[in-house]
Amino acid sequence: MNDAVVRAELVQKSYDGLSVLRGVTFEVGRGEVKVIIGPSGSGKSTLLRCLALLEPVDTGAVYLDGVKLSGVREKELAPHRSEVGMVFQRFNLFPNMTALDNVMCGLVEVRRLKKREARERALELLERVGLADKARQYHVMEGLARDGMTMVVVSHELRFAHHVASSILMMDEGRIIEEAPPETFFSSPSHERTQRFLALVE
Repeated sequence: MNDAVVRAELVQKSYDGLSVLRGVTFEVGRGEVKVIIGPSGSGKSTLLRCLALLEPVDTGAVYLDGVKLSGVREKELAPHRSEVGMVFQRFNLFPNMTALDNVMCGLVEVRRLKKREARERALELLERVGLADKARQYHVMEGLARDGMTMVVVSHELRFAHHVASSILMMDEGRIIEEAPPETFFSSPSHERTQRFLALVE
């Protein structure tokens, strides 16, 4: 075994006969940030759900710290799930607000809590997800990456990908078709599909 924190090996996943992941293989070393991009329907979110142990793979394997977790019984996954977090593609944080202010916003504006109560509740929520020390920070995801947190992020935010990724993976039709460091990925992508995708989103 190697020292990868997360590894996917020939992962396949289908829904009702539709093949969504087609032999996906990649790994993430400790402290690396891999950002997955690609068009809608390319399998990005399904891959993330398989890595986070929220979806079983049909074939292939998912490893966490060298331990094979695909095929493990549901009740045995709980301790491993606590080691993996998941952030959806559109994390929609207001960049001009701290992490605390972002969490408080919904509590005050939608739930109509008083600011003091919202602040206490927001701090509790940040504590629960291990981010209490980031409460006063802006650009929390970027900060976590700079602090050395190992991450696999599915994002449409190319600026984020360019600034924080160790490497960027391009998915298309259930496969990883390209992986490269941000400088290479954005300046001279090798795959024609990556070139077309970047031309459309930039």
